[in-house]
Amino acid sequence: MSTGGDPLEGVNAETVHALLTAVQRFEDAEERRGESLNGRASGVSGLVALIISVSAALAHLQTDSVHDRARTAALVLFFGAALAFLSAMWMAIFKVLRPKPAFVVHEEEVLKYPNYEWIRKRPAEVHGYLIKASASLLKTERDKNNGKATWLNRAYAALLVGVLCLAGDGLILFHTNGRPERNTPRPTARAGAASSRITIRQPGAGSSRARARPLEHRAQA
Repeated sequence: MSTGGDPLEGVNAETVHALLTAVQRFEDAEERRGESLNGRASGVSGLVALIISVSAALAHLQTDSVHDRARTAALVLFFGAALAFLSAMWMAIFKVLRPKPAFVVHEEEVLKYPNYEWIRKRPAEVHGYLIKASASLLKTERDKNNGKATWLNRAYAALLVGVLCLAGDGLILFHTNGRPERNTPRPTARAGAASSRITIRQPGAGSSRARARPLEHRAQA
């Protein structure tokens, strides 16, 4: 077997260039996918923050008229919703939006491109090298985006659980607070109210002591 032959013998330069173009397109598509996932995660974080601020008003509802079981269920649902919302926000921020290590071509390698070692290479050889680098970058980005998509789906699920818990909490509180109060008879005064006797003194003629005369004062029924 001859070792001094051309390593690119039989290689079609146009095919190599087409493969490089395809890999670069896949890489661009994967980059756009990552940006889309980041945008959705930002939307989840903003939505969770809005829901938490709105649901805070639910905690201030009067629960004096709510019986013990309903109050316990409402509290469990409220804290369950808060936990689900915080979990969704944590997953969106720390698992999707937080920057992660990526595959990059080292600067020292890039600085070699203007050298004679590279400019003397044939296009098919350079394209082959770039295909390898782009394929490695594509694999890294795809793995990273697949992880983002998994955590984003979990954040959506946690968000849905929180919304359902919050809706159940609101239904319990509004239903119990909206019940009509029982008609309890108010105490009324008896017919023919008891009279209170008040004694006043009137001066008697030619007497230093006043005579007492009873005066009846009847209370209103």
